[in-house]
Amino acid sequence: MQIAEYVCGNQRIVQHVGSAHTEAKLGGLLQRAVELLNVFLTWVLSQRRR
Repeated sequence: MQIAEYVCGNQRIVQHVGSAHTEAKLGGLLQRAVELLNVFLTWVLSQRRR
C-alpha cells in the first residue's frame, strides 16, 4: 500500500506504508495510512495559517 499524489498528471509515491498478504494485515495498513494522512493534513493546515 502506498500513499501517492498526482501533480500535473504524474503520480508520485509519497510514502510506502507496507504490504499486506491477509485481510487482517490490510486493516492494519489502512489504519496506519489514515494516521499518516492525518499527520500530513494537520501539517498542511498549520502551514496555511502562517
